[in-house]
Formats: sequence, C-alpha cells, structure tokens
Amino acid sequence: MTAPEGCDLLIRNATVVTGETVLHDGWVAVRGDRIVGVGSGEAAAWQAERVIDGEGGLLHPGYVDGHYHLGLHLLRGILPDVPDDQPIGPFGRWLNALTPEDELVSARTAAAEAALAGFTGIVEAGSAFDTDAMAEGVTGVGLRVTLAAPMIWDRPGPEPLTGKIDRAPCDSDHALRHLGDELHRNAEDGLARGHVAYYGTGSASEEVMAEAARLAREAGVPMHAHQNFTPADAAAEKERYGRDAIVHMAEAGLIGPETVFTHMNVLSDAEVEAVVETGMALVWHPANAAYYGILAQARSRFPELARRGVDIGFGTDVAKTWGFGDLGFAAFLTMRAAGEDVSPETLLKIFTTGGARAMGLSDTGRIAVGQRADIVLRRADLPEAMPEGDPLKHLTLTLRTKGVRHSFCAGRQIVENGALVRADVKEIGAAARATARGLAERADLKLPERAAP
Repeated sequence: MTAPEGCDLLIRNATVVTGETVLHDGWVAVRGDRIVGVGSGEAAAWQAERVIDGEGGLLHPGYVDGHYHLGLHLLRGILPDVPDDQPIGPFGRWLNALTPEDELVSARTAAAEAALAGFTGIVEAGSAFDTDAMAEGVTGVGLRVTLAAPMIWDRPGPEPLTGKIDRAPCDSDHALRHLGDELHRNAEDGLARGHVAYYGTGSASEEVMAEAARLAREAGVPMHAHQNFTPADAAAEKERYGRDAIVHMAEAGLIGPETVFTHMNVLSDAEVEAVVETGMALVWHPANAAYYGILAQARSRFPELARRGVDIGFGTDVAKTWGFGDLGFAAFLTMRAAGEDVSPETLLKIFTTGGARAMGLSDTGRIAVGQRADIVLRRADLPEAMPEGDPLKHLTLTLRTKGVRHSFCAGRQIVENGALVRADVKEIGAAARATARGLAERADLKLPERAAP
C-alpha cells in the first residue's frame, strides 16, 4: 500500500469550481504556494498538516481585479452619485493632495474590501505615486498586486487630467525615462509585481506607446492603458490617426499579446477584428459604461469578444456606487437589457483567468495541479446559496461578494472564518475615515453630512 503523500493543507468536502468543471464532494491539496492535488471523493492519498472541512461550500479560484485606481478608493461617498455633477476637478485635486501615508491607507482599505469579497489580486491602474506604500498596503493584507509608474503621458488632451497632476509632468523625456520603473519587482516572485503602463485616452505619443510595447514584450509583462472610453474619445482618436485607433495601433505594431486595454466601450467592426487578430486582452467595466450613459450611445462588443476567445477581465476602476465583486452582476443585467447574454461560465472566467491575464500570471486563475494556491472557500449555509442548484450561477450572480469563509493567496491564509487574518477591519476603517477627512479638506471637497445617531 502506497504511503500518503504529505501536503500543508487539504480542503475536503467542498464543491470545487476548478474553472473547467465542477467537482462535487471535491478536495484540493496545497503544498507551499502551489496546488498539488485536486479530486473528488476520498483524499486518502494525502496526509495534511491542516485539514479544512468545506461543509459543501463553493471552493473557487481567487478573483483578480484587472484595473483599479488604489489612490482613489477613499473617494467613495465623497463625490456625488450623479455623473453630471462630477467635474474632473475633484479627481485632480484629490490626486495632488495624496501623501504616501494616504496611499498606504487607501491601498490597505481597498485590499481589505477585495479580500473579503473573494479576491486575491489587484492590478493598480498606473496611478500610484508612492508605489512602495501601495505595495505595502495590498500585500500587508495578503493579496497580490502589480504596479506601474504613475501617469505616463506626453500628449495633452483629450484626457482632461494631463498637465493638472503636479507629480506627473506631461513630457516625453519623463515618460520614456520612467516607463519601466516597477519592473525591478519581478526579479523575485513575490506578491508585489511590476508591469508597464501609459495612461492612454489619447494622452501618449506614438513614441511612448512604441517604447511601452517594446519594454513589455522584452520583460514578458502586460502593458496597460485606458482606451476608447466614450464615443467622444473614440472620435478624437479617429481624427488623430485618420482611421479607427485600434486598427492603426495594430498595423503600426503598437499593440499585441502583451497589450491590456481598459474600457474599450466604443469599437467599430474593424476594431473588433483587430482586437481578435492581435491577441490582446481587455478589461471591462460594465457598471462604469452604464453609469456614464455610454451604453445608451454605443453597443458593447464584450459579449461577442468573449465568444471569440478574447481574454477579458473585470476592472473596478474607482469606487463609486459599486465595489469589488459587483461587476459580474452588472455585466449580466446590462447585457440582458441590451439583448445579449453573458453566462455564469463566462463571468467566472472573466473574474479569474481574465484577471490573471491582466496581472501577467498564466499559472493563476484555475484550480489545477501546478497552479498557484490562490483559492477561496465560501459558506454553504447562506440563504443566497439555497436551494442547491447551478454552482456557477450561485457563485457569480447570487452570492457575488458574500459568504467568503476562508481564502488563501500563495498558500497563505488571508481570510479565516470571514475575518481578515493579517489586518484588523476596525483599525483599517478608523484610519480610512480619518484619512478621507484630511484628504477631502486638503482637496477642497465637502464631506457628506453624517446622519444623526
């Protein structure tokens, strides 16, 4: 009889959603930071240091957010909810008021929310000024993060923030010098990584775009930018190039498999073909597209792109009236309203392997032998998980952010019995409130009146 093989962690008696199939009465074995066994029924082949009874709960790959402005997280509740009442001025004043201490608190608060919603990774959207503080804030909670040099641009307009951020000169020499600043983090395979980004939305010259693509290809990392957010943005880009922007970029060699563009709400038929043919990836924010009325002006091409095999992640962008984990439900409802359908299987892929692609990790996002042990176990005893039915529908559309019981990133526990392991939510909340008040005062933003007790 073969002796049991040793592992550090065995989660058994779970409904394991691998990303490719569903294993009832399933189990997962972890050694170090990797998954070393997956199966169903008895796990007699494993001798574990720690065994967790999943009690029938859903065990799934950790979600990865593909695009988030960590330094803007504490703006939630300060900016009004009606988009027309949000001039760009407050965003610029807030960014100019940020200190490293503010960025640390903001990143830690965002990471806490993300962890408790079932996320194990965040892609910072190229707006972190003190990247060490941001890295500390996210990894201190136990999540992965990838960062890029902030606000890389050298072409004024149509992006309204260019020239208005004190620490981000709109200058080609500055942009070219700093594009690869965060790539040093990849020398060690830690929780904090680096990628390449320019801000986008027409704010980068072709010289900067070409250098960003070259650096990313050479380093084997993603290259991120904002692109084609609104119909006006797409029109301005078409006027700039004399043809559709994505078509021009593809033919000029400015985009390829390393490229990850966020938003892409407005795409022509020719641009859809260019996206597919270049092998680039996208990050989708369906709630933002609805929030700004873009879906009333342009048909979303994301369901079609997903069907055609384009890697897509969700990106929460800026905390407004949504949080981490809400975008799957937003995508489902907005696309149903438009006569499209996004299946739970597709939503799960967007949350997991699509987000991992945006982070630059090919061995994250599935539950399989050799994958990184970034996994989440949800409770089975919530009313939202009853009665038993389609596990993927429960996970992506009904539970959404609820019921995280345990989660692990790189094999290390970050949530235990619904509470953070490496940080205290009350302490994070107190620091967030104090920091937001100070930032709002320095940025000349009025805090909402607090309700009477």
